[in-house]
Amino acid sequence: ATDYTTNPLVLHYKPLTANLELTLVQNWNWVSFNVEQGERAIGEFLADYEQYATEGDIIKSQNGQATYSGGQWYASPKTFRLEPGRMYKLRKQKAGSCQVTVTGAPCTGEDPIAVTAGWTWLGYTGQAAATVGALCREGGFADNDLVKPQAGSQATYSGGKWYGNLVFQPGKGYMLRQATSGTVDFRQAKENMAQ
Repeated sequence: ATDYTTNPLVLHYKPLTANLELTLVQNWNWVSFNVEQGERAIGEFLADYEQYATEGDIIKSQNGQATYSGGQWYASPKTFRLEPGRMYKLRKQKAGSCQVTVTGAPCTGEDPIAVTAGWTWLGYTGQAAATVGALCREGGFADNDLVKPQAGSQATYSGGKWYGNLVFQPGKGYMLRQATSGTVDFRQAKENMAQ
């Protein structure tokens, strides 16, 4: 047996991190984050984007925005943050596309996301692509609720199931239209992974 009083066991803690790869094009991009911003400022969180940023680039949500000017991001309101579960519209003004890496603590997809009746800008929090069946709602969905991506096919809920070929992708944003407010999550992402 090992005597830990004279030979202490040393544990090294390494925080769990994940990388999110975003492909951005000129003009508007619907993006979301499946990693946490934590206590970092927006400029630190989007540090890899700095090399592509142009005066006047914007990232906005339903509740605020940040504008790139003079080499930094200016948030309005000042409390504006980039949160998992939310979709953001990022306007990249420079021509061409780019790859950007965002690093942070990975999301599990299980955290509840508050949604409103009508349209909600929804971010996908899973770590791998999943079919629309990954989206769960406390109390269930109603007929004619729908989810749509920036490009591609949408999914509509009817008769207790989703119809459409929508696949949730890490880093992409979606618009969710519902009859009532409540919470949603992606706790079934692993069971509904896209092939």
